[in-house]
Amino acid sequence: MNTYSINHIHALLSSLSPARRKQLVQTIRQGGIPLRDIRPYAYPQAPGIKHVFLYFDGQTEPVPYFEADNQVWHTICEAILTLQLPSPDAQCAPGSPPTNGK
Repeated sequence: MNTYSINHIHALLSSLSPARRKQLVQTIRQGGIPLRDIRPYAYPQAPGIKHVFLYFDGQTEPVPYFEADNQVWHTICEAILTLQLPSPDAQCAPGSPPTNGK
């Protein structure tokens, strides 16, 4: 299974307009994941620490990305990368930007 740079995923999510993020959530829901919302977050006191919080149907508390089921997180990352990258097969290694085949 691929690994994903949280900094890269966070940056991509942060760049989405509210309408585009809603479209992303709908795409993920169509894949069978009961996602209600997805929100990037950076701590003002520690800007280097990035989080992505996942909001699922039937849960009142958000789930941090690192506590999500591996397959669920993989599916969400693939959906994010597909929205943002010209090459759908681009890979993201931890701490590195997508390669786009380069």
